[in-house]
Amino acid sequence: RLNADGSLDTGFNPGAGANDVVAAVLALPDGKIILGGYFTTFDGQAKRMLVQLNANGSVDATFTPPTFGPNSGWRVETLAAQTDGKILVGGAFYFSGSPSKASLCRINTSGAVDAAFSGITNGAHLSGSPTSIRSVEKIALLGDGSILICGNFTAYNNTTRGGIAKLTSTGALDAAFAPTSNERIAALRVQPDGRILVGGDFTTLNGVAASRFARLTSAGANDTSFIAAGGHGDAVEDFAFAPDGRVVFGGNPANFQGSADSRPLWRFYAGLASLPGTVQLAAETFSGVEGTTLSITANRTGGSLGAISVGYSTVAGTATSADFTAASGNLAWANGDSAAKTILIPITADALADSGETFTVNLGEALVGTALLGNTQQSTATVFSAFGAWQALNFTAVELANPSISGGSADPDGDGRDNLTEFALGLSPSIPNAASSPAPGIANVSGSNYLTLTFRRRTPLLDLSYTVQNNDLLGTSWTSTTSLVGSPISNGDGTETVTFRDDTPVSGTAQRYLRMQIQSTP
Repeated sequence: RLNADGSLDTGFNPGAGANDVVAAVLALPDGKIILGGYFTTFDGQAKRMLVQLNANGSVDATFTPPTFGPNSGWRVETLAAQTDGKILVGGAFYFSGSPSKASLCRINTSGAVDAAFSGITNGAHLSGSPTSIRSVEKIALLGDGSILICGNFTAYNNTTRGGIAKLTSTGALDAAFAPTSNERIAALRVQPDGRILVGGDFTTLNGVAASRFARLTSAGANDTSFIAAGGHGDAVEDFAFAPDGRVVFGGNPANFQGSADSRPLWRFYAGLASLPGTVQLAAETFSGVEGTTLSITANRTGGSLGAISVGYSTVAGTATSADFTAASGNLAWANGDSAAKTILIPITADALADSGETFTVNLGEALVGTALLGNTQQSTATVFSAFGAWQALNFTAVELANPSISGGSADPDGDGRDNLTEFALGLSPSIPNAASSPAPGIANVSGSNYLTLTFRRRTPLLDLSYTVQNNDLLGTSWTSTTSLVGSPISNGDGTETVTFRDDTPVSGTAQRYLRMQIQSTP
């Protein structure tokens, strides 16, 4: 794994690695990585053809892949993550005891074969010979749950198919999609407008001359104008979309569309009416307050062509599962939809007075559609207590490091209220607010007058408690037998105004006192 500048990421250490070719890599939003290939061991452990790594490159012992057939030529060549977290695995293989189900399977997050993917009766094979296994080299997912595969097969489920097939969500063959080619199809990419780019070794597609490079309609028919532009002189192996709507493809060195040059990498215009846009998180940092739900926003900008789905996941850091509820799932945009999407993460109100722990939120590669990720694919979320978030908002980094300025008992504006009181009353610690003290009053209830206290308090209360206490003689013990008068009145700024009254009328008593106690919890 490399850093953004191309240097080696020394934090990623897979040990001895694989003992043979790694042909497929799938990075998951939670930081784990699935590898497929020809190998039989990974980092000295018996891991045949499929292994999952932790974010640091170590083998994930919780992942138990399927037991593939024993042939030395079998391999995993392609991986694709579905929106439900399950993984499609393609290559050239069979499962012991079931040699007719070849070259494609679906696994659960644990690595176990998903029995619900039951539409494969023979899999990918040579036409007329269901036990002669052929490879699945690329997989593409469509928004309706169907699946495109390509490879060197000439039949699927004992039905003739020329290197490309469309499957239902259970792996059964879609009979309505039946393009043919005369050789292997190795490259497959669905454009945002639904048209399908294909590349490989073929020289005819649907019986029409097409030199190793072509485009199909969503129904599988030739895009004749695209073929007429010319093809590539040798095998095409892969496609990649760029944000500007152009497409890069790679393959064996050769000329392209009659060019005198011969090289392995070319770029062309995809002929899109508009662009699919890029998806990224709205900010590199977010802050969450204990006892609330943190909202993380993701934006699709620069275009909205095509339906897309992008996976996401939270990854614990100094903030652990005790501090927030882990979240993972998918963000989906319909064709033409560019509205912001939201990830909701509950932040735990624990019994600890700590603040400033962090976790990350990651976006993954597009699961469906041609979505490109923007610069902000990962954001850091910081968990604060409510008071800690208020401190971070109102004080500089230097001030936060000095408790005589930013601490709960400090009074930096000299108005007689410490920071905890300023926070509790919804006030600024840098502006004197002597006029905003809790206000005493008298309320008449059924002909009797009662002492009252009116004040502002934060809502929701979160890590604070407010108690109005009463007493008839200063210096003695205080009780809490006051009651709320009416309903709280929202001030529209995260505070509400409340009035509490004494339980003893002022008449017939020498003196009555009310006071408000503010406590941090914890």
